[in-house]
Amino acid sequence: MQIMVSRDEGTAMHSAMVEQIARRILNVVMKKRPELLIGTFGYENVVEVLENQETILDYVSQSAQLLDIGMIRLASIVNKQSRQLTQREKNGILSHPCEGAKFVEEIPALRKYRDAVLGHHKSWDGKIGYPADFDNTRSNERILIEILHISDCLDAATDFVGRSYKNAKKLEQVAEEFSWGKGSVYCPELVELLEEDKELQADLRYLLGAGRIRTCYSVYGKAVDQTEIEESRLFTDIENWEASSRKQSDEEGDTILDFLHKSGNESRQLLGALARNSLIILYVDMMSGEYKVYYRGNQRLLDKKIPDGYYGDFLKEYLAPNCEPGDWEKVRLKIRLSELSHIFLGAGGQL
Repeated sequence: MQIMVSRDEGTAMHSAMVEQIARRILNVVMKKRPELLIGTFGYENVVEVLENQETILDYVSQSAQLLDIGMIRLASIVNKQSRQLTQREKNGILSHPCEGAKFVEEIPALRKYRDAVLGHHKSWDGKIGYPADFDNTRSNERILIEILHISDCLDAATDFVGRSYKNAKKLEQVAEEFSWGKGSVYCPELVELLEEDKELQADLRYLLGAGRIRTCYSVYGKAVDQTEIEESRLFTDIENWEASSRKQSDEEGDTILDFLHKSGNESRQLLGALARNSLIILYVDMMSGEYKVYYRGNQRLLDKKIPDGYYGDFLKEYLAPNCEPGDWEKVRLKIRLSELSHIFLGAGGQL
């Protein structure tokens, strides 16, 4: 990614977006249609697919970072002008999957991503797209290539930040195009998921809008990188406090507020929240929607062991069932990731 940022920041931004979109779609596939992944990496049944979810997710993440590696030599062409591309420039762009494939083939650890790099601009049925001589329908990673293909299209079509040669479209417009090409250009099962899954639609709408700004900060912003380091240190301190507090009795143990005060990591907002005897503290990645559980209060009103995962799943599976229906109706819209993101951006990145 650092190479991409140094040589072509626009392509680096696109790669980061494709990764986030693809991971969200893939998570829904694994939850609702895991049978679509049978055959991937030789997995013979749904059980093997579900046992190897992290391997599949990692493949998609790494592939997304490499899809446009062949664009590096075209950095002076792509996204650097407000005019339309010339035919010569277009031909150069059409060669980027082959150039990228040459690159990954030279590095043994990257060779497994060759099909994804070559096939992410091919149609589902393999009849259109480029390169013409690559048959994506025969690849063992076909469904993953298609997830990357759809993710690539979603980002490119809706980008209102980094791409000067196309006008940004709304998610609904792109969804219509997917429906028109269902079964030929795009995998029908994936298109149906996009059409039917309202939560996925909401996640993508956030990611392609406010989430894009967050991704942009992540790729470009040194100041944001420093903030993330400080946040990581803070929550490491919380984890350390929780581990040490288990060894002490309630009478002699410090409170979490005391611990943070001594470590110099408190803030007015954080202290105010923790002072209200938090039941649970989550660290939510606003870009990906993933969360980690960093602290659980002594009340233990949330009885289940809560694994790390996606924030939307936490709200639905853990928080909603433990709220009074009337209370939940009052707050459920206010604590959606998209709403929190707007609040975060409105506060200049400080909560």
